[in-house]
Amino acid sequence: VIWKGNGKDADLNPRCHEMSHTFFRTLIIDQVDLIDSGMEITAICGTESHKTVLKVDELPVDFVKFLPRKTSGKEGQEVTISVTLNHPIDISKVVWLKDGKPLEINKDYSIDTVGCSVSLTLRRAKYEDSGKYTVVCDGIDCSTHLSIQGKPVLKNVTEKKPVIHKYDDSVSVRMKNVTLDNSGIVRVIAESPLGQCIKEIKLKIVDKPSEPLDLQFKDVTEDSVFLSWQPPVETNGAPLTGYVIERKGVDNNRWRPCGQVKPNKLTFVAEDLFCNQVYGFRILAVNEVGESEPCETVDVLTLESSEPVSESSELFIPKIAILATPQVSVTVDETKVTLRWEECPETSLYKVERKKVGEQEWLEIANTDRSKFKDRSITESGEYTYQVTATGIHAISSPSQETEPVKVLVPGSEMHELKTEKKLEAGDSESETTILAEKSVTKDSNKTEEAQLSSEGVANETGEEKKPKKIVKKNVPENKGEETLQEVKENRKEKKVVKKVAKKGLVKAEKTKVELISGKPGEITAQIAETGVSVEWKKDGKALDASYTVTNAGGVSTVKIPTVDVNASGSFTCKVKSSEGDEEEVSIAVTVKLPEVPKVEAEQSVVEVKVGDSAKLSAKISEPTSSANWTKDNKPIKEDGNLKAQISPDGTAQLTISKTDSAHAGIYKLNVENEAGKGKVEIALRIKGAAKGAPGIPTGPIVFDEVTESTAEFSWKAPENNGGCEITGYNVERKEEKNKGWKQCGKTKELNFKVDGLESDTGYDVKVSAINTMGTGVALEAKLTTLKKKESEKKSEKSEIEEKKSEEKREEVSDLKPIGKPELMSSTATSIVLKWASDNDDVTFTIQMKEANSKRPWSVAAKDIAECSATISQLKEGTSYLFRVIAQNKSGQTVTSEQSEAIECKDTQASQKPAFTSAPADLTAIKNTKNKITAEFTGHPAPEVHWFKNKKEIFSGKRQWIETAAGVTSLTIGEMREDDEGEYKIVVKNTLGSAEHSCKLSMDQLPEINRVDRYASTLVFDKGETVKLRLSFSG
Repeated sequence: VIWKGNGKDADLNPRCHEMSHTFFRTLIIDQVDLIDSGMEITAICGTESHKTVLKVDELPVDFVKFLPRKTSGKEGQEVTISVTLNHPIDISKVVWLKDGKPLEINKDYSIDTVGCSVSLTLRRAKYEDSGKYTVVCDGIDCSTHLSIQGKPVLKNVTEKKPVIHKYDDSVSVRMKNVTLDNSGIVRVIAESPLGQCIKEIKLKIVDKPSEPLDLQFKDVTEDSVFLSWQPPVETNGAPLTGYVIERKGVDNNRWRPCGQVKPNKLTFVAEDLFCNQVYGFRILAVNEVGESEPCETVDVLTLESSEPVSESSELFIPKIAILATPQVSVTVDETKVTLRWEECPETSLYKVERKKVGEQEWLEIANTDRSKFKDRSITESGEYTYQVTATGIHAISSPSQETEPVKVLVPGSEMHELKTEKKLEAGDSESETTILAEKSVTKDSNKTEEAQLSSEGVANETGEEKKPKKIVKKNVPENKGEETLQEVKENRKEKKVVKKVAKKGLVKAEKTKVELISGKPGEITAQIAETGVSVEWKKDGKALDASYTVTNAGGVSTVKIPTVDVNASGSFTCKVKSSEGDEEEVSIAVTVKLPEVPKVEAEQSVVEVKVGDSAKLSAKISEPTSSANWTKDNKPIKEDGNLKAQISPDGTAQLTISKTDSAHAGIYKLNVENEAGKGKVEIALRIKGAAKGAPGIPTGPIVFDEVTESTAEFSWKAPENNGGCEITGYNVERKEEKNKGWKQCGKTKELNFKVDGLESDTGYDVKVSAINTMGTGVALEAKLTTLKKKESEKKSEKSEIEEKKSEEKREEVSDLKPIGKPELMSSTATSIVLKWASDNDDVTFTIQMKEANSKRPWSVAAKDIAECSATISQLKEGTSYLFRVIAQNKSGQTVTSEQSEAIECKDTQASQKPAFTSAPADLTAIKNTKNKITAEFTGHPAPEVHWFKNKKEIFSGKRQWIETAAGVTSLTIGEMREDDEGEYKIVVKNTLGSAEHSCKLSMDQLPEINRVDRYASTLVFDKGETVKLRLSFSG
């Protein structure tokens, strides 16, 4: 065998040498480089030759020598840290970081790459150069902690003092960015003129433990290793809960946990390893805060397999099966040729070959496991044909029928005229040929002939027959489903029969049934040959009218319908005709689906973002809509530069807030409507980490409900901005207009207040400010003037007389039936639910109320009520009230009920300690799937709900979110990953106690075999040889 590389003898290249074994010849190229990629290698044996193209992939970068975990140096001296890679790398792919930030290169630093070594040099090290240094080489990294020893340096450190918030009866101390040094006694001293009191609080700061020490290994076998280590020096205030052992392969940069042990165990046996493989191991210590930094890594080489392997020089050729022959279609786009074929059963790889028209030799250009291939390797203009062969384990097919020649024009390469002779009959438009072969070997064949056939069969595995040979036709025995490798190879090359083949592949429909939605745009597509064809579409046998648009591009013909209606249903036919006169058509049945009531589903029912970040509220609309609008807290949203709403063509409605603040938090609702009905969805937006502080000003104005000579009762509304915290109450102050000093009136949790002890006929200023846990907000102010003495009594008597006359007058002219006295249905600490009886139709009810022990006149509590029940809210706990109901019809006639008995506002529901009524069990989830953990609970007052994962509280985010409503709480994980595994705990608590429940979430993965490339083609072994085949899998 003569080997050539790019037309030159391989013997002239000192890196090339040949290895021979029986009928096999192998060319070995030493120290292959990227510049060798694209080399055309030719093997010549006698009059036959075979070509292939060498492809060289760049070797991935990996560390051969890592940075040490700790490095030290002396101040003023030169310090160098370096790593060694498996091959040289361009300096542009090297990045050095200090404490996670890119290192600014200046005269004090230098970065060098010499061969496979990458180094960083500090010319005159300083104490400030101490820190964590990381080198990133083409996507992989390793780090070291550098400490520079020198003279002590005084730093000008400004101590961050704790923030102290004072309230009327309490004080809070806030310490930010605490460290382990902050552990100790916090002393709070309260002083007054009468003395002082001291409160000491023990503060304990905990942190992750330090890394384990002295990792070692011993007792290495083919599939296991014994590991041991020492505990960390510091646990940092929290006892250890265990150790995690991690492992990675030598060709993988990802660390995976392979086991965990209790804190009192310092050994571990790693099993299920592969023989003669290098593995890296490291240990992490764990406490309640989290995992430590990993210890120093050790690399372990497992032993080779001890199973005996026998040797034999006798060549064994296995029996093989014959696969179905692929049917290939070809299209061309400029210099790119695309081949497509139907998948053949039991096929693992397809061999793709190409030759230029006029030449005899086939060039193997690819092996692929897909049913499609794009050839971009053509560098010379001309006409080319292709053939595809299916291969499997001990199975092979005949080469496919040679494709029609395709013309490729390469810029800069002239098109040569092809001088080919066609021996087809006149008028015959078909030019494709099919090569069939028949061959049988009789039992009387001598040994010399058998050896000759074996040699030819094996040699033909790497090449095709170039010249026709004389065929000796013999009797063919009955086909038993199996042939030897030699027989299949001989059958391919012996006899050539010219056969006309019908034209196929002009048109194909991916879907023969298409459903379109009324009111939306629609498309109907079919795949067609890219060149030399004409396309005609029809609907129910008739040509398409002007409402349809037909486009042909990129091998696809498309019928576009601007707006689908019921008339679009029917049978569409795509007819394709080639330039040679061949025709083919395909039918597609189209049905039209009428719109349904729009369904709206939020991508996330609760969205949490940080203050200042952008927020996107998205919902999927299932049906076409005529209108869609967003509201916040039941108020229409106005778009501006910061807030924008839009609906994408796929039906996704999105509300975008470019920059959020605490005022954007609330309940957002998307309302949609079409001709079939309405739909809506609610999304809660929470502003996380908002600049919590004092609340905003209460919403005004202050309304004075009643003013006498010595009292004033007024009300207001809650502030729009609660400061990121719940409003805990309101502070009320007053002062006389002639004075400058404000006087405290009191505090209330309600939205109204009564001021006593005022002087008659005097002007006052009053102000109300909201309070939360962060402080007191800006006050809302108003003015009032008290009545003169006896003027209020006269006013009250006059009001009662006028009201009594008005009632008598209404009763005289009213045709309404009497209504029942209001009765209590239920009550809470701040509200009362009333009911009454009425036989009147088309009336509305107004409810009046007043305190049972007060001489104040009746006030309106609720109006325009259509039902015979109502809830009166914002009442004072422990206060008794009187109620009466007034009914009014459309003509203005009214009738008033008797006043109710005195009803006390109090919580009538019995208090209850939290308890779970339905709790989740341990769950195993599939990787990359959506999962939901749900629990149901009871309790009064309504319990608070907290979720924990591995003892750390978790909150809603983009990938996981928490929803709690009406005694049901759920945690949804959008896409299951390995780091979602762990123990999840749900805690519900109120003033009477708490309850908790834990469950474990683990991840499973669908089984997947990791294919080995060497098993993708036919394997040849010596007879009698012991064969060990091994596949790895995951799942």
